[in-house]
Amino acid sequence: MVRNWVWFVVLFTVAASDDFNPINYLWPLPQSIKCAEGVQYAISEETFTFQGSGAGAQLATLTSTFELYRKFIFPNTLRKPNVADNATILEKLVVEVDSTNETLLLDTDESYTIEFDTNSATLKTPTVYGALRGIETFSQLVYQDDTGAYYVASCTISDKPRFQFRSILVDTSRHYIPMEVLLRHVDAMLYNKFNVLHWHIVDDQSFPYQSYLFPDLSEKGAYDQNHIYSQSDVSTLIEYAMSRGVRVIPEFDSPGHTFSWGDGQPDLLTPCYSNSTPPEKNGQLV
Repeated sequence: MVRNWVWFVVLFTVAASDDFNPINYLWPLPQSIKCAEGVQYAISEETFTFQGSGAGAQLATLTSTFELYRKFIFPNTLRKPNVADNATILEKLVVEVDSTNETLLLDTDESYTIEFDTNSATLKTPTVYGALRGIETFSQLVYQDDTGAYYVASCTISDKPRFQFRSILVDTSRHYIPMEVLLRHVDAMLYNKFNVLHWHIVDDQSFPYQSYLFPDLSEKGAYDQNHIYSQSDVSTLIEYAMSRGVRVIPEFDSPGHTFSWGDGQPDLLTPCYSNSTPPEKNGQLV
């Protein structure tokens, strides 16, 4: 499997099917995995399908995930695959989701199982977010051999997160990060099964968040007007992250770390006098 891994993901190359050991390619390693030695299925972009099942079969998050992972699993469309004549073809991955609830919380169940049978594999999970984690694992079982053919290793997997809160922090106050980079960062979190983006959005250095009620905060507190996050930007990031199983938790640090608030809101910060000398810069929130 090849994809545009971002920042903290390791790339692997498989020269031939005999060299592929699934356990070496799964990240993070599932809680329980048992692979049938030497057993693999051929998988073709023309014939392979994802199939939703269960109460959550029609969830928008699941449907969009199917579309996303087809691109990940079959990235190389220039090479014509040369599948062995005696290869067994895997026709579909059936994803059975028990719940229609798309709410993502700290205690959301992200567990899943994967089993292979003749011509198909089945992924079972209580929630659509377990489906995201399981489909990521399935995609890591797929590899391309030196003839251009795609294969998937036959493994029985039972997995759940070791930690419910798996977070990456980004600081956009000290160093403004463009929206397209934040979205790519969320993609990388999906590949690595993180589920919380801790967005340290403002601090002493700048106030890039655009407020409807207090627009001067960003107009006077951001580095400049090219370095702000509009309400539309924030909504886009939250929705994009949710579709990839990531909650966005913003941090507005107070009463400390609020110097950037002062220019946009006069009399908000505390004047800290030295004897009778007025301060050059005010202190923290009143």
